Amino acid sequence: MSLLDKLLQDLIVSDLPRLHTALLAKDRGLRKVWLVHMDRFNEEANTWNFGRL
Repeated sequence: MSLLDKLLQDLIVSDLPRLHTALLAKDRGLRKVWLVHMDRFNEEANTWNFGRL
């Protein structure tokens, strides 16, 4: 089983719809679509508050 397959089955990834959509595109070989979705996921992740000092 590939890392991509493991990530697609991971419950945490399922709770992150933008990441899950990006990984599905990657799995289907849709590189340009994957890059668009990863960019959107990165934008979303940058807004998360991790309690930085």
